[in-house]
Amino acid sequence: MIAFLTRTWRYTSFPASKHANTIEKHTSLSQILMHDLDETSAKRFYRGENFAGSRRTTKTTGVQDLFSKAQFPNAKLDDLVFDPCGYSVNGLIDEYYYTIHVVGGPSVPALVSIE
Repeated sequence: MIAFLTRTWRYTSFPASKHANTIEKHTSLSQILMHDLDETSAKRFYRGENFAGSRRTTKTTGVQDLFSKAQFPNAKLDDLVFDPCGYSVNGLIDEYYYTIHVVGGPSVPALVSIE
């Protein structure tokens, strides 16, 4: 289970445009935005004294489980935890891509974007 606990979220889906060129015709976008993230959950994406690396954050927060090698053997991840807080992971599964961003900090409510 992923560690995003939130009080508010929004889902948006954009189908491919009928006027797009050939490459864009096969592209659609789905986006989930969550704000007012639970502070305890948000802290898991901060660089603190126990920070062990971006890959470890991806694993311990459950993000890695969304796109596991068992289900998606060709999945590739590029993850980064910003200093002092913030998280980004970009991934490829065959010809599909996704991004997850967590922004905010101790004095700013956290926001999660999944596309």
